Order: sequence, then C-alpha cells, then structure tokens
Amino acid sequence: MPCDFRLEVFITLCRTGSFTRAADALGVSQPAVSQNIAELEKDLGVKLFSRSKGEVNLTSDGRLFRNHAERILYWYESARSAFRSGKDAPVRISVYCSPDLSYVILPELFSSLRHSLPGLVFASMSGVPDIRTVNDDNGNVLSLYSSVTGASHPGPSHKQGDGDLLLCSCSPVAAVSPRSRYLRDFTSVSLGTDYSAWPQIAVLSSVTSSAAPSPDASAPESCSSPGSAEEELALAGLSGKLVFISDSVEAVKHLAEIDPDVAAVLPPYCVQDELSHGRLAQLPSSWLDFRYSVFMRASEALRQLPVFEDIVRVLRELLQRDPHLSM
Repeated sequence: MPCDFRLEVFITLCRTGSFTRAADALGVSQPAVSQNIAELEKDLGVKLFSRSKGEVNLTSDGRLFRNHAERILYWYESARSAFRSGKDAPVRISVYCSPDLSYVILPELFSSLRHSLPGLVFASMSGVPDIRTVNDDNGNVLSLYSSVTGASHPGPSHKQGDGDLLLCSCSPVAAVSPRSRYLRDFTSVSLGTDYSAWPQIAVLSSVTSSAAPSPDASAPESCSSPGSAEEELALAGLSGKLVFISDSVEAVKHLAEIDPDVAAVLPPYCVQDELSHGRLAQLPSSWLDFRYSVFMRASEALRQLPVFEDIVRVLRELLQRDPHLSM
C-alpha cells in the first residue's frame, strides 16, 4: 500500500501485544513482523518495544510514536476516502448496548476504531433488554469475556437480529452511598450497612445482575439465575421506599452523590473512580460478587464487513485489560 506498511505493523503490534497475534491479524509471518519493527526502530533510532517473558510492551518512546503513527494512518485513510468520494460509502454501525457497557466500553471502542476507520458512523443507543431477551430468538451469541475463566469463548454465528451490533452483560451490581453518610451510619448503627436500610434507592435499569457463569460458559444460558437489578430489589422487600430507576449511569451516580439519603445500585465498574477517591462507599450485600460476562450479537451484514474483526478484537482487549472493567 502507498502508506508505510511498517506503521500498520507497529499499530497492530501495539493493539495485540503479541508478535504471533499481530502476524495473524496482518496475514504475514511472525519473522516479517519482527523485521518490520526492527527496520522501523533502526530508522527512528529508538527502541519502540520492550520484550520480556513473551510480553511486548511499549517503551516511553514507543508510546510517543504511537500517537504520531495513529494520526498518520488516520489522515491517510481520511484523504483516501475524500478522493474516493462516491466510491466508498461510509460504514454505519448501530449499536444497542446495556447502559453499563455504554458508559465504560463504547467510548473506548470508538476511540480505538476512529484512527483506522475515518469513514465510520457510530450510532449508539443504550437500555437494551437483558441477556435472556437477547437470546429469545434461539440465535447463538458470541461470548466476548467471562471473568470466571479470564478468557473469551467464541461461539457460532447467530440469526439476524435488530440493529448491527448488540452488547449486553451479566454483571454484578453494587450498592453505594456517599462515604460520609455510610461511615456515620455504620458507626451509629442507626440505619445499618445494608442498602435496603436506606430510605431512597436509585437503580440503573436494564442490567442483568447476579450472574455466575460456570468455568466452561460459552453462552448466556450458562448464567445461573440471571435477573435484573430491578427484580433483585423487588425481592428485597423494599416497600414504602422511594425508588428512582434510570438507564443513565450519570443520573444514578449523581443522585447518590448529591443526596445523602440515597443508596445507588449499579455495576461497581461504573463507580470505580468515585469509590477510589472516597466520594462514594460500597455497602455490603449478600448477593453481590465480582464475576461478570459480556455477550455480543452482530447482524449478518456486519459480520461480512472487515471492521467486524476489528470490533471483536478491540472489545476483547478492552474487557481483558482489567478484571473489574476499570478504565
């Protein structure tokens, strides 16, 4: 291709973190990947990667060069698309996503794809039904990640569904409240520490919770008794309480932060920053755990596009980066 192939090799190795996976993604041999990287490092006069125990990590110079390389490839593809106007139609992907993943995954997915796909139109809608509804048409679903095994489980192709891409999760949910209120009530035992003692509850809707996939899980059916956070609350006997239900992560979090009488119920990775900085505190509950799985369903049309493999690869990289999805 007219644009330096070594840049493609470099970016692919950055994303895959493995010479073997980079070679597979590029359709070349592993020695070819090593040779291109060696030539690029010699040309630049710096070391781009550090290699130890089979791991490949960017050096400080490598991280700096990655910013330049991504921009070079982006503007090349952008110029190419501009001069081929009318020949290459923009790729439009409609994404239906559960609100928790919409909050923590989609921005990163878009950011990772935009450098190599300047013609991509990414339309997102949150509030998708839970995994049981997703699988009602008996179509198979691709399991992207399960924290029980720490690995992905590829599944067969599924039947045509609504939209181009559908993402949902079997996620743990946590109850949180303002840290000062939690500490005060824990000390005085005036309300107790369980979220059900709070007079007001804010819930992130459309999130399948209490899912515990088995180690050999490869499909949503392997989740044991998944239920929505709303259903969990209904079983908790919260009569007489004021309950706020929303598919907006920000709305649920903000309500918990500004109102000391509110306990918010949502996946813990949506409040990692607030928990780590002490703005919110997690309340104990008997049905919480940190196991989760993420499932994807793509339309047949999307599966035929080259971008589909990039989407699956980037999603898996994002999900496996941290066991609690803290990004």
